[in-house]
This record gives sequence, structure tokens and C-alpha cells, in this order.
Amino acid sequence: MLIKKVTDKEDIIESYYNSSNILKSIYHTKTNDLDIVFSRGTVYRYLNVPLKIFEQFEGGLSQGKFLNKQIRNKYSTNKVAEVDTNKLIEEVNRLIQRGGKIDGMINSNTPPNQ
Repeated sequence: MLIKKVTDKEDIIESYYNSSNILKSIYHTKTNDLDIVFSRGTVYRYLNVPLKIFEQFEGGLSQGKFLNKQIRNKYSTNKVAEVDTNKLIEEVNRLIQRGGKIDGMINSNTPPNQ
């Protein structure tokens, strides 16, 4: 479930989720590439994902189920990084504690620590 959406960076939409497997997505509006940060620290980039599909992914009740049904195996993908997710997990937990789901966009000049 979407808990925060940050749109203050040009050509990038960052979204944070209350999900057992997906912590964050980064959508690149110029290239339509979608980066998914998994809770284990792996980052995969799905290529040429239409904005409409990203918006459905972001707005769904289960990003993992949507990813498996509508994105994985339908769009080319590359593993792009392994990251330490400890700070990101802490930030997601803080967002959840502050009120769970946040409907709508949040324009923030200070993105969460990563």
C-alpha cells in the first residue's frame, strides 16, 4: 500500500510502500523505466513501463501481487544494484507509524534518508 509519494525531483516519482517485499519504487518519467527496491536490498529496473501501468501498480492494495501479474515477465528487466535497506526500512516504519496510508502527493524538499 502506498504511504508516501515524492514528486519534487524533475522526471522522477519516488513512492514508498507498506509492503512485505517492496519498499520503494522510482519511476523515471522520461524513459518510463521503473526501479523497484525490494526489502532484501536488491534493486531491479523494469524498462519501458507505461505511466498508466505504474500508476496502477502504485495505487494497488498489493504492489507485490501487481508486480507479479502485470509487470514481471512482461517488461525487460535488469538487476541494477544491491543496497543497504536498513535506513529505508526505518523511514518506511516511521511513515507507517505517523498514519499509514497517505492519499495524494507530497511535495517534499527533503526526501527520506536512504
